[in-house]
Amino acid sequence: MSGLVRDVTCALRLMSSHRGFAAAALITVALAVGGTSVVFGVVYGVLFRPPPYQDSERLVRLWEVHPGAQQSIPGSKLSGPTYRAWSASADTIQDMAAFGGRDYTITTADRAQRVRGTRVTPALFRLLGVSPHRGRFFGEADAQPGAPAVVVLSDGFWRDRFGTDPDVIGRSLVIDGVHHDIVGVAPPGFAFPDQEAGLRDDRQAISLYTPLAVQATPGATVIDYTEAIARLKPRVTVAQAEAEGSAHARAVDRPMADLVFGKGSAVEARVRSLVDQMTMGVRPALEVLAAAVTLVLLVACANLANLFLSRGSDRVRELTVRSALGASRSRLVQQLVVESLVISLIGGALGLLAGWVLTAAIPALAPQDFPRVDQIGVDGRFVAVAAFAAVVVGMLSGIVPAIRGSRAELAMPLRSGARSVGTPGRRVRRVLLGLEAAFAVVLLVGACLLARSFVALVSVDTGYDPAGVLTADVRLPDDETEANTSHVALAIVERLGATPGVRAAGAGDMAPFGSMLSRFGFRLPGISDADGTPVIATSLRAVITPGYAEALGMRLKEGRLLRAGDLTSASRAILVNASFAKTYFTDGRSAVGRRFAGLFPRWLGPDTVVEVVGVVDDMLPADLDGQRQAQIFVSQGGKAQIGHVTLVVRTDGDPSALAPVVQSLVRQVAPGATVERMGPLVTKLSGSVAAPRFTTAVLTSFAMLALALAATGLSGALSYDIAQRRREIGVRTALGATRGDVVRMIVREGLTATGVGLVAGMLLAILLTRAMASALFGVTPLDVVAFSAAPLLLLVVACVACLIPARRAVAGDPVDALRAE
Repeated sequence: MSGLVRDVTCALRLMSSHRGFAAAALITVALAVGGTSVVFGVVYGVLFRPPPYQDSERLVRLWEVHPGAQQSIPGSKLSGPTYRAWSASADTIQDMAAFGGRDYTITTADRAQRVRGTRVTPALFRLLGVSPHRGRFFGEADAQPGAPAVVVLSDGFWRDRFGTDPDVIGRSLVIDGVHHDIVGVAPPGFAFPDQEAGLRDDRQAISLYTPLAVQATPGATVIDYTEAIARLKPRVTVAQAEAEGSAHARAVDRPMADLVFGKGSAVEARVRSLVDQMTMGVRPALEVLAAAVTLVLLVACANLANLFLSRGSDRVRELTVRSALGASRSRLVQQLVVESLVISLIGGALGLLAGWVLTAAIPALAPQDFPRVDQIGVDGRFVAVAAFAAVVVGMLSGIVPAIRGSRAELAMPLRSGARSVGTPGRRVRRVLLGLEAAFAVVLLVGACLLARSFVALVSVDTGYDPAGVLTADVRLPDDETEANTSHVALAIVERLGATPGVRAAGAGDMAPFGSMLSRFGFRLPGISDADGTPVIATSLRAVITPGYAEALGMRLKEGRLLRAGDLTSASRAILVNASFAKTYFTDGRSAVGRRFAGLFPRWLGPDTVVEVVGVVDDMLPADLDGQRQAQIFVSQGGKAQIGHVTLVVRTDGDPSALAPVVQSLVRQVAPGATVERMGPLVTKLSGSVAAPRFTTAVLTSFAMLALALAATGLSGALSYDIAQRRREIGVRTALGATRGDVVRMIVREGLTATGVGLVAGMLLAILLTRAMASALFGVTPLDVVAFSAAPLLLLVVACVACLIPARRAVAGDPVDALRAE
C-alpha cells in the first residue's frame, strides 16, 4: 500500500513539475471521457432505460404492415378488425389495450384552451400496472356508446388547473363543448408512451384521458384502425406473438385497409418492445454516435500513449538508476501505470464534470421530436461509465510506455548520458500515430457521409415555395359544424387578403407540416383497367379555398388554379398532382377538362359533377424523406366543406410579424377558436430535419475532435523527435543539407506514418460505413465524394501539423545544435 501511495505522490509531483505535459494529457483525457459519458447518457436513456411500468420487459407495441407497400398514414397502426379478433382470442398475449392521441379544446367562461390528450381503452391503465392517485380509472361501462362522458386528469394538469384540489373528483370539465365528469387523477410521474399522435413536432405533455372503445362500424367504406399496446404472457417470444397476430390479420375482413397500409403482399403483424418501437427512427443515428465516441476514445488513448512514450524517453536515466538500485521490472511497470492512471482519473473527473453539464443541456439542444429525451440524465451508471472510460484510457495509454520504459538498456544510458531509448521507441510512436490517423479518417468519412446525406435531404424539391409563408392551425370547438368551420375559414381568408403586406392567403384542411392527413379511396367513373375492372383510386385529399395554391407557392404544370367563381359553381373544381395524373390518367389525354359525375357520391352526392381544372407539381405534405403520393385538391363550396382549418399566408416581409394580426383576426371572427402551430413554414421545414441535423453536427464535432487530437499528436511526436535529433540535424546541415531538405525529411517521415494509417482507416471505413446505410438519405455508404474528401482533409491537416515543427527545427543555428550536444 505504501508503494502505491509513493507512486501516486510521484505522479502528482510529475504533473506539478511538467505542467505543459500534464495540461496536454488532462485535456486529452477530459475530452475523451466527457464525450463518452455524454453519448452514453443519451444512448442509454433513449435506447436502453426501461420504461417506468410494471414488468416493462413484457410490454410491447403492436402494428401491421403490408410488405412492399407505401403506407399512406404514418405511424404504427393496427386495423380495427385485427385488434378485435386478436384481443378476443389471444394465446400469446396476457392483455391488450388501444389508444389514440388527439387535441382537445377545454372551454371556460373566459377562454378556450387547447390541450393534448389521449383516448384509451379501459384496459390500458391495468395493463401498465398503474393505480390512480385520486378517484378511479375507466371501467368497461365508461367506454360503451351512450355512456356518460368522463375524464381522467394527468397529475400535472390537476396541479396546474385545479391547484391540487382534493375535491376535484366529481367536478365537471367542458371538453369540446361536452360536459365531462372528472372521475380520477393519474399518479405523479406517470408518462404515457404516446409518441405517434399525428404529425406533431412538440413535446406537449398529456393533460387528460378519455375512454375509447374499438368497436366495429357498419359500412365497408369506413377506415378502421387504432394504435395498440399489449403485455406478453410469461416466456412468450416476440416471434410467437407476431405469428399469432399475422394469422388473425389474414383471417379477418379488413375493408379499406389499403388506404392506411398501402397495397402490398400479405399482411404481417409486428411486435416490438415499447422502447424499440419508440426509438426506431433514431436508433441508427445513435448507434453511429456510439461507434464514433468509441473511435474518439481510441484516438485519445493513442495520443496519450504517445505523450507518455515521449515523456518516458526523457526519464530513461531516472528509470535506469532506479533499476540499478534494485527496483524490479514489475515495480517500474507499476509506477509508470499508476502515473498514467492518476493523470487519467484526474482528467476523467474533469471530463465527468463537463459531461454532466452537457448531458443536462441535451433536452434543450435535442430536436423537439426526439423520443424519450426526458429519460436522458445523470445517474450512477453515468458516473460509472465515466470512471470506467478514464481507467480504460489510463490503462491502454500507459501499458505500452510502461513496458517500453521498464526494459531500457541500463549500461548505455549511464555511460553515454543519452536521454532517448532510441529508434525502437520512435517506431512505437509511429505505430500510434498511424492508429490515430486510421481512427480519425473513419470518423471523417462518417461525418462526410452524414453531411452529404443532410444536404441531399434539405435539397429535396418540396413542390412548393416555403419562403415568406406563415401557416397556422385554427381549431373551433368540436361541436361546430363543417359548414360553420368553412364559413369561418373564408371570413378569415378574406380579411387576411385585404391586410397590407399580404400577397396571397388561403385555407385548407391539409397543409405541409399541419396536424391532419386525409386519404381517400374512390372509384373513377368511366375509367377501367384493361380487363374492364373499374379503377379504384387512392390519394391524399384536401379541401382548399381559392388563394391556397398561390399562398403556398404550388407550381402549376397544366390548366389553371382555383378561383373565386369555383366557390359557387354547380360543379366542383379540383386540382390533381402530377403523380395522380400519371397513375390514373393513362390514356394519353390531358388531365385538364376531365369531368366525373358521382366521383364522391357519399360525400358530394351522386349528382355532383367534378371537373379537373389544373395539374400541379407533386407536394410533400410532411417528411422530406417521404415518398411522393397521388393527391387531389377540391375547391371549397357546396358540400365540400373544410373540417379542420389550416391558414396559409404569403407575405412580402417576415412572416412572423404577421402572427399577431392572424391571432387578432381569428379572435374577431371566431372568439371560441384557438390558434396553434403558428409559424413560418421555413421554420417548420427546418424543424422537420432537426434530428439528422443534430446527428450530423454531433458526429462532425467528434470527427473534428479526432482530427485535432491526431494533428496535435503528430505535431507533438515530431517536435519531440526533432529535439532528440538536434545533433543529427546539425550534422546533416553541416554536410550541405539545405533547410528545404530538412523540412522535406521531417514532413516525409510524418506523412509516412499518417499515410499508412490513412490506408488502414479507409479499409476500415469501407467495412464500418455499411452499418450506416439506414441513417443515410440519397447517399450510398461508399459515396465517392465522402471517401475522397475525408482523406484529403486529413492529409492537409497532417501537412500543416508536420510543417510547424519542421520549420521550427530549421529556424536555429546548426552550430549551436552541435555545441549543445
